[in-house]
Parts: sequence; structure tokens; C-alpha cells
Amino acid sequence: MFEAFTLAKKIRASTDAIGSFEVHYVSVKDLILEASSNLDESGLVEQVVRFSSLSKKLRLLIIDDLQAVMGNEQEGDSPFVDHEQQAVLFAIAKGMDLISKIGSAWILGLSSAAMNALPSELVRVGRFEKEILMDAPTQHQRQEILSSCLSKFKLNDGNPLRWAEALAPRLAGCVASDLVRVCKDSLLKARTRGRQDRVVIDTAGITWWDLREAAKTCIPSQLKLLDVVAPRLASDSNLSEAEEIQEKSSSMNYQVRHDLAWKRFGGYHDVKRKLLRTVVGPWSRFVSSVLDSELNALGIRPPSGVLFHGPSGCGKSLAAQCLASSLALNMIKVR
Repeated sequence: MFEAFTLAKKIRASTDAIGSFEVHYVSVKDLILEASSNLDESGLVEQVVRFSSLSKKLRLLIIDDLQAVMGNEQEGDSPFVDHEQQAVLFAIAKGMDLISKIGSAWILGLSSAAMNALPSELVRVGRFEKEILMDAPTQHQRQEILSSCLSKFKLNDGNPLRWAEALAPRLAGCVASDLVRVCKDSLLKARTRGRQDRVVIDTAGITWWDLREAAKTCIPSQLKLLDVVAPRLASDSNLSEAEEIQEKSSSMNYQVRHDLAWKRFGGYHDVKRKLLRTVVGPWSRFVSSVLDSELNALGIRPPSGVLFHGPSGCGKSLAAQCLASSLALNMIKVR
């Protein structure tokens, strides 16, 4: 719900509208619960449509959890839609038709399913006509989200942008809600420490260590079902705060990162040099070119894949972890 209203505020700001703006939020899951309490169809429609046709305000209806009306998948059969789901589906469709007749009123639907998976009653002309995909954030977007979130908290001698730049590469697979939770967990750690130190809780600022420990306990929403190994450099446990932030920064020199990542892997000097030249270097330049139009014009592309082969026990798995760390990427282990 918080994310829905945050999105509504941004939409409101982009309209440059003069006057007040009325937002009404309704959850499909809540409507299904109300339908199970023998609420009739007219009552469900009233829950959807709460705008007065006499009001001069701009109106926005947010309908959340639209995927809840899709029914339950059954093997070999079409999805089973129960009576409550069907009643809510008809109520939403009728409510959307009524709202479309009100001037200066429009509808924002939120769903984890794509438009082509939703019931046809909702996606025809006059109802949901446009679709916008909100994909998981990229590393640069994670950095911006973290920086924006951290700027709202009190930090102990910290720069939100610098901390966000250092942490974003280590939070691959995290969506916006994961990043917000990391920031809030770090605030909780700071306040807990302040209580132990008998410091006024409101004055306890977030330290880099609070943020780092909160990030370690975060399970990315996109990777919950996978065996994920975070990138790790040889000197991770022996650095000061400033050195660690610099080392984790995405702007760190890729050759230095490569040397640190492979420090715990003895021998194979020719293999390390070849990987630096053919994989790590092209990948680092490709990542930089994403935000640099001049580099992007060169058309630099990293190799699409790398195969390590050799007898069992020669260190292929550890080499894969070292390569992932030298690229500042999480490694997903699939056996």
C-alpha cells in the first residue's frame, strides 16, 4: 500500500495539475474477504467507486493485487475461479465503467501478473488499455534507491551517495522493498546500539557497519529460491571503514579487484592473466559503457560465457567464486 501511494504521488507531481487531488486505494484481496462475508454485488461496487460525480477534484483509483482474481491453477484444467473471485471481478469491471463516466478520473492497476494473463473482462477498451512493466532495478537504479532512502536518515559521518555506491553491487536481485528494508533494519541496529550505550535513541545515527550487517541478512526477493554466494574479496575482514567502502565501490579499479579476488587462489598465474584480459576487462568496460555514451558507441561486449574444465578437485568451483568476486557479481550455484 505504501508503494502504491508513493507511485500515486509521483504521478500527481508529473501531471502539473492545479487544485486538490483525490486518491482512493482498494485491494482486491480485501474485496474477496468482504465478498465471503455475504456482501452483495452493489456493496462491492460501492467499495470500488467512492468518488462523487459532483466533486471538482482530480480523482485516481488504485486497484492493488489484481492477480488475485485470476483463480487457482489446476493441473490439466483451466484455472478455478470461486464465487467470491467472480463477484469481485464483476464488481471491479462495473466500477471501472462507472468511474470512466466521471470527468477527470482515471485508474491505476497494480498486479504481479502481465496484462495478457489477467481476465479479459479487465483488459478490454475502456478499462485497462496500457501496460507498464516495472522490472527489478539494475545496479545503477539500486544505487539511486539506496541513496534516496539513506538521505532521509541520520548517518554517522557518512555520505549517502558513497555508501549507496559501495553497497549496490552487493545487493543484486533486490527489489525496491528489499532496499528500503535494509535501510530500516540498519536504523533499528543503530537505535539498539544507542540503547545499549545509553544514548538518546533519536540521536543514534546509522554507521557503515549497521548498514553492512543489515545488508548481509537481506535475502533478495528475486533470488530466494536459489543458492546464492555473495562476492567476497580476500581482505574483506581486515579493512577499515573507509577502505572497505572504497573496495566495495563499483568504481574500484577492475585490475585491483581482480588481484584481490584471486589472492586466496594459489598458482595458475597464466589462467588468471587470461581471465583478466578476456573476461574481467571487457566486462568492466561494458558495465562502464552503460552509463557512458562515448564508451557505449564503441560497441564493447563481454564474452557470453566461460567454461572451466579439468579433473575433479583441481579448484574449478573456487575459481568460479573468485571470478564472480572479481566481477563484483553474486554467484548462483546450480548442481
